Amino acid sequence: MSHQELPGTAAELASDGAAKAESEQETNDRRFHASVAALEDAIMDDDFRARVAAFSAKNCDSFDPAEGSGEFKLEWTELFTEYSSMMEGHLAAALEAAVDDFDMGWFMSELEARADDGAVDGEVFDVLLSLGDFEDFVSTMQSHFLEKAAASAAESGGGEELGALLSATAMAGLAPTVASFSPPQAADEAQEPSGDAHE
Repeated sequence: MSHQELPGTAAELASDGAAKAESEQETNDRRFHASVAALEDAIMDDDFRARVAAFSAKNCDSFDPAEGSGEFKLEWTELFTEYSSMMEGHLAAALEAAVDDFDMGWFMSELEARADDGAVDGEVFDVLLSLGDFEDFVSTMQSHFLEKAAASAAESGGGEELGALLSATAMAGLAPTVASFSPPQAADEAQEPSGDAHE
């Protein structure tokens, strides 16, 4: 009789195990999506973005691509440490406040595992990846430097200076960042008929 009960018992155990695994996966999914929502809110927070913008504006003058000849300055390392501390502190505090028993290690492993699922906004994912990337930080700060310098040149009408900045930007591989800044005269000159020069 006991032998006849075993198949039923095994089936029940398998069913219970499957239900438990499904329940754990659902809980894991809910926890992950809650963490993503909290992370997106933290990154899009106006006060936080203002702090990041202020940090960039204050420190980007130290990241002139024309200086250093490809070598990293000690000052850049110090600023990177300061920037990373500011970013990580804000994000960790926001996530811990929004998600019970939040675990950053677990969340980062989940992000990597779900990278192709589209569960995380591209900008948010880029921010996370950049937190520990020194070269990405330097490139971003150099872009801010060139944007600031190009905007200043455009406002003052310094066409030659702006052209030099755009050339430096292209050489640094950062051209898309400042492509929208062009000398005020460029558009008018481009519209002149090419045959005028021969009249």
